Amino acid sequence: MRDGRAEPRVAIVVLTWNGREDLLECLHSVGRLDYRNVETVVVDNASTDGTAGAVRARFPSATVVSNRANLGYAGGNNAGMRFCADRGAEFYFLLNNDIVLDPGCLRELVAVAERHPEGGMFGPKTYRYGLGRVLDFVGGVIEWNSGETRNIGCGEADTGQYEEVRAFDFMNGHALLVRKSVADRIGPLDEEYFIYNEETDWCVRARKAGFTSIYAPRALVWHKVSRSPLSMVRDYLLVRNRILFMRKNASRRQFARFLLRFCLIRLPRSAAGCALRGDWAGAAVIAKAAGWHLGMWRRNNPLTALREREASRG
Repeated sequence: MRDGRAEPRVAIVVLTWNGREDLLECLHSVGRLDYRNVETVVVDNASTDGTAGAVRARFPSATVVSNRANLGYAGGNNAGMRFCADRGAEFYFLLNNDIVLDPGCLRELVAVAERHPEGGMFGPKTYRYGLGRVLDFVGGVIEWNSGETRNIGCGEADTGQYEEVRAFDFMNGHALLVRKSVADRIGPLDEEYFIYNEETDWCVRARKAGFTSIYAPRALVWHKVSRSPLSMVRDYLLVRNRILFMRKNASRRQFARFLLRFCLIRLPRSAAGCALRGDWAGAAVIAKAAGWHLGMWRRNNPLTALREREASRG
């Protein structure tokens, strides 16, 4: 790497919220990395399960940044990157607490980044934790006419079909290496998303600035799928944020097609289906998620309630 020069410094930012045991396993795998020029920062989004104390006791070399409220994926990671901004790192490595790393993962990611200066975001080959060689993610593709994002490789057995370094539309935020100079240029994660679609938005912004999102097939991680405790607002955010992403990033023609297919056909059908099944709460979530974009229900929605409840504990 770098013809014998020192390996570039990496700030590892691990985001957590009420996932202490998963976090401790993640940090154990971070400690086994064969890449030494790192600083590890744990960003605690106001956990109530003793996360901060457990990290300080088990991993004293890690720095804990404690947020007073749950800032979501975007706000939490932004807090970690702000902390690391002036500490000499050339890369940020953003990790969710439910990730386990192969010892060579970071070295492979940085090696690909060093060979591909056109890249701004870099992602590993992700397996589903506990399921052998079943893939979870290798890269993402955006369907601009529908606003859907497809996770390539999801659920497939790894038979060597994804062994080439290549560019995708986006990389997943569960394990994302970001060139700091690119993050400085395009700005932080957009906190309006809270969670879902924010890393896709970030990758698209990097692409507009001339930087690609690149998959590194020899960098391996394992993902504990569906561990997030935010299921109470998941459906609301998935609908709201898909529309938000398209508003921010689609061309006029793409957004017009999306508006017809998703907002004017698919959403009403989904809401009507919920109502026919007697699922009035589901219908209300769809209506509130769409209505948010019209200025309706911006205060009385599940996301606001979650934020206010977390803030009140601070």
